[in-house]
Amino acid sequence: SFPRSIEYFEIPKNLINLKMDAFYMSENLAEMKISPGNEYFSNYNDKFVLRRSEIENDIYDELFFCRRDLKDIEIPKFIKKICDGAFDNHLMINSLKFEENSLLEVIESHAFYFSSLSGAIFIPEKVRSVGMLAFGVTEIKSIQFLGEKISFGAIPFHSCSNLRLI
Repeated sequence: SFPRSIEYFEIPKNLINLKMDAFYMSENLAEMKISPGNEYFSNYNDKFVLRRSEIENDIYDELFFCRRDLKDIEIPKFIKKICDGAFDNHLMINSLKFEENSLLEVIESHAFYFSSLSGAIFIPEKVRSVGMLAFGVTEIKSIQFLGEKISFGAIPFHSCSNLRLI
């Protein structure tokens, strides 16, 4: 993992993959640049680093990383997966929303772990899988899953002391 003090990171042209803990505990990382010509990663509206699930896809459909200085977050509707640790240790989140008609299917392990996520969260109806500790150590008060069949990893709400309604 990177030092907590890192503020800027550049993804070079030839980088094809990063592991889930690449940015673990990097609460100051607010700027990421993607080198031109990188076919696997893309910068979306200077907010998110997106990744293609398959190199053949035209759409970058995985949310890999969110700048740690964003406060009000809206997940684009074309995102199918929120990757491991995408919002891990993001200590400035005020709100989380999903665009209407979201295609989101998977929220991986540690996706929002130890973030300032709080209040009521509504998870889109196409979500079928929520990973281990996905919302662990957050201040959420309620979470509503709009889908019918969902698989949960181990302790997705670990240490969510304010959680009253699922």
